[in-house]
Amino acid sequence: MQKLGSTKILAALIAAIHLTNKIDGSLEDQKITALEWGQIGLAGFQFAWSLVNINQLKEEYLDLDAAEKEELIATFALELDIRNDKAEALVEKIFSVLIQLSGLLKIAA
Repeated sequence: MQKLGSTKILAALIAAIHLTNKIDGSLEDQKITALEWGQIGLAGFQFAWSLVNINQLKEEYLDLDAAEKEELIATFALELDIRNDKAEALVEKIFSVLIQLSGLLKIAA
């Protein structure tokens, strides 16, 4: 697999985190302005665009080695920043489990 820093799976992960953080930040005052809607729309488009080659993402996911899994988990934990710390911790834990499952899914495939 390529160096993780240039993979499609990392780009999709960063796009998803950016979208999540943008939505959460926009809801801080419990309303979304027109400018925030535009920013959310752009972040949503970037996320959707990162999923265009879903088969390549699937292959990269199934081919992750231990170091790459740890790097993805660390990147996710570092970049995700939502206001509810309990929800953030839960999402980070679920993400970690999903990344660790890639090895099991590869065996089953």
